This record gives sequence, C-alpha cells and structure tokens, in this order.
Amino acid sequence: MTVLGRYILQHTAVRVLVVLFTFLAFALVFDLMDAGPEMVQEGRLALGQMGWYALLRLPSLAAELLPFAVVIGALFAVAELVRRHELVALWGASLSPAAVAARLWPLALVLVAFKLVNDDLLVPRAADSLRAWGVGPFAHVFGRSGELLWARVGGAVLRVDARAVREGRLERVGVFRLDGNGVLVERIEAERARVVADGLELARLVRYPVGTGRAIREDRMRLPGSVDLEVLKLMARPAAELSLGELARVLAAEGFGIGPSDPYRTWWHHRLAGAAVPALFLILPFLLAREFHRAGGLLRLAAQAIAMAFFYQIASGLLVALGEGGFLPPPLAAWLPPLTLALALALLALRAEGGGSPALRHAQPA
Repeated sequence: MTVLGRYILQHTAVRVLVVLFTFLAFALVFDLMDAGPEMVQEGRLALGQMGWYALLRLPSLAAELLPFAVVIGALFAVAELVRRHELVALWGASLSPAAVAARLWPLALVLVAFKLVNDDLLVPRAADSLRAWGVGPFAHVFGRSGELLWARVGGAVLRVDARAVREGRLERVGVFRLDGNGVLVERIEAERARVVADGLELARLVRYPVGTGRAIREDRMRLPGSVDLEVLKLMARPAAELSLGELARVLAAEGFGIGPSDPYRTWWHHRLAGAAVPALFLILPFLLAREFHRAGGLLRLAAQAIAMAFFYQIASGLLVALGEGGFLPPPLAAWLPPLTLALALALLALRAEGGGSPALRHAQPA
C-alpha cells in the first residue's frame, strides 16, 4: 500500500473507531439506566454484574449502531480533508472520488468481517445469556408463537411451553391427534413429556376423545413420531437472534410442518446481505464530497449522507418485516436494500468521475 493509501486509511479508521466507541458508551449508559430498576428488583446491582450485563449488551448495540457510526466517522474524515484542502488537492492530481474511496478497501474488509462475526457469533450467544438472565429488553420470550410453540409430530400437532423448551424441558404439553383427513379425533393434555427413541413419552396426562364427553386419566403414554428438542429450543428464540447455522437447522426441519419458515429464511439472507452495509456506508461521504467540496458545503454533505443512511435503515427494516410476514420473497426482502445502495454509490461514482460542472472538475482550494 502506498503512503497516500495508508494516510487516508489511518485518517478514516481512527475517526470511525472514535465515533463507534462514543456511540456505544452513550448507548450503554442509557441502557443501564433503563435496566437499572429491574436489576435492583433482582438484587443484581453489584458492580461486577452491571459490568457483565454491559459486556453482554455490547454485541447487540454494536450491531445496531455500527452503520451510523461508520457514516458519521467517514463524514468527520471527509470534513477534515476538505478543511485542510487535501481532498481537493487529490482531485487536482487526477484522483477521482472513487479512487480515493478505493484506498479504504482494508477498512471495508475489516468492517465486513466484524459485522459477520458480531452478528453471527457474538449477538446470538450474548442474547441467549441475557434472555436467560431476564433483565431489560430480554426479560421475555419473543419466539415466533409467543409463550407457546407448535410442532407436528407424526399424525398429531404438539403444543408446548416456550420458556420450558428454552430450558430443555417439555411442559404444559398439548397433543391434538388427527385422522388421515386432518380431522381432530382426540385432545391430550399432559403435565410434561420427554423425548425417547421412537417419539415422546407423555407423563400425567388426560385424554379427551372427541365426541365421547369423557376424560381419561393415565400416568404414561407413548406418542410416535420424531422430535428434535434442540431445534424446538431454537424455534423458541427470535429468528433475529439465531446464527446462520441455527437458522439453517430450523429451515432444514421446515418448522416441523407448523407455520411459515419466512422469518428464518429472511434472516438467513439478511445476515449475509447486511454484512456489506457498513462498508458501503464507509465510502458514501467520499463519493458525495465532490458536490460539496468547499468548507461551506459540509453541513449539506453531512445532512445528505445522514439522511441517506436513515432512509436506508428504515427501508431495510420495512422490507425485512415484509419478508418475515411472507409478503415478499425472503431473498428479495434481504438483498434489495444493499444492492440498491450499491447501485446508488456506483451512479455517484460515475457522476463524480465525468459528470459535474466545469467548476467542480477544476475545483481549487477555497
């Protein structure tokens, strides 16, 4: 890498890191203030426990704040280069905005890798620990079916308590046995169940055959079929908190035949597509800077870049929600926003390369 490349890279990386750490510090303060009352009630206000909570919250906060921290940090870098007339000098030396932004490729790769590792490895593990702790925004189970999980087991539909499943137990078990035409023939309510080689073993149950008006109590009963308790535990967690491998396991099980797989398929694609977003945000201010090359235009540059970042995040969240609900194909919902952003950046690069007015093409330091 050339001296110029190292200078631009270091200049931008330092500002991105400073902004990211600042955002995370403020977010942690407000998050601790929000979770403080619950931690007091749980008797967990010790300094060590608060530090552990803050450490566990860092991955999810970083996942939310990283794109904005990158675009703000890049804006600071561009503003400093414009203020010292260095960016205009680079353009005068026949370096286009795209060529300047290309010097940031090592930082872009680091951001992509960090985004993937953080969202796919750190966020699921930290969220699972916080969910078990039951404090702050992780105090409740937010699975696809709320407090209950449904699965198809052989010729029956199984209903279990989601919180118990997350702890590896099957409790509040309901079984709805169907005939070959899908008509309910018997309802079974059991206190608990356990997975055995050939299905489920129900314990302390009551059977209600349809049309008989009878309630038959039994101590034990075998329900034939196949149940993967580990996949049930994954389904008891929000799709957004699962890693790529865990999402693939749920998709392979096809949700046990109950409910759509759109949330899991959408988040599988979104996890991959979203990794490129910080890198795209990194070069956005450098491509916009050609239109606002004078110091007086920095406010408009910042306003346009931040507005584009906010609009992107809102549009991406909306499309992901539509994909989860089955209103859009999951690949389209996940990949359309980053591909559209990449196309917009390519058009900005082409415009800055040969478009612009003569005054911009021959810009001199203000």
